[in-house]
Parts: sequence; C-alpha cells; structure tokens
Amino acid sequence: MSPRILRAAVALVLGLAATVRAAALEGEVDVNAAPTAALGPISGTGSPLAQAEATRVTSQLALSGHASPAEGLTLSATGWALLDSLPDNNPLNVPGTRLAFASRVLQADVSWQIIPGVLIWDTGKQVIHPSSGFFRTPLDLLSRGAAGNVPQRIPAAAPQWEEGWIGTRILWLVGDLSVEDFFVPRLAWSSSSANPMVYVSAP
Repeated sequence: MSPRILRAAVALVLGLAATVRAAALEGEVDVNAAPTAALGPISGTGSPLAQAEATRVTSQLALSGHASPAEGLTLSATGWALLDSLPDNNPLNVPGTRLAFASRVLQADVSWQIIPGVLIWDTGKQVIHPSSGFFRTPLDLLSRGAAGNVPQRIPAAAPQWEEGWIGTRILWLVGDLSVEDFFVPRLAWSSSSANPMVYVSAP
C-alpha cells in the first residue's frame, strides 16, 4: 500500500472523528484495500507485455444529521463521499491526482406531521423500503444499487450506503391500519432505470 494513500486514509478518519464531535452528527468511515493487476506494455506501443500490480484503496464516508426546527417538523440528510486510488480498478490508469473523489447526497428529507401520529407528509430525496405483503406491489420494484464502485470481497465487512429517490410520500395511520403512497416524478433516467417508474408515474 502506498504511504501517501495510507496517510490520506488516516487523515480522513481523524478528520471525520473531529467533525462528528464538533457538529454532533452521526458518521461512519469504511477503508478497503484490495489487490489488483493488469497486463500492459512496458514502454510504448508494441512493447512486450508485463503485469502491473497495485493495491486499490477506497475510503468511504457517510455523514447523517437531523433537526426539528418546529413542532411536528423534521429535517434530515445523509451525505456520502468516496476517495478511490483506482476508480476503474485498472493499475495502468492511475488518476492524475492519485486519488479520485466522488460524492453525492443520498437522502435529504422534510417530514411534517400534519396530524401528529395520524397524517404524515414527507418530501425530498428518500430511501424507500416498502413492507412485504401477500402480493408484489409496483413500489417493490424500486431499488437502487449501493453508492460507489468499490471492491466487496466480504460484503458484511464493507458497508454500502443506499441512495434514495426524489419524490413525495403521504402516510395515514389509523389504529393498526396504515395507508402509504409514494409518488416519483418522471425525470431523465436511463431506459433501464426508468422502467419501474411507469407503474407509479406517468410521462
């Protein structure tokens, strides 16, 4: 492992710890190192091939926070960032800056209890996990892969952070009965990503 990459990973962990203490946020860091290799020319085109080996180091960070500025109103958000020494997993294509940076907002939600404990409205970017039932609902088709292109040799040991959908939700609670609807506006998704949307949203 490169000493420079190791120092950057340690600095990221220490920086996160200081930020969490100062801002009272919830945070998590995952550092993963995985060996990789590829065949490439030694020098120039037409040269003999040689194996280039490297250790891909990824450092992921997730920070979450929430606040209640008024009675019945809750604001929450989760941000995610990734430092990757080999974003395409090819030791022949090392990023010019040695570390590629990626980030996104996984979740940013405003929740309002219109009638406390009875009627709740949420809007923003939300992670939706519909409950299981006796039949498959269209909402069950909604899923997003984990954030980041990171090596996962041991999935349980390397956490993944899920990205939410932009939409609005209303939840009605009456005793043991709950009725929930989640609406997603149709945006400029790819055809493969947009296919599930036709069940819950029209063009």
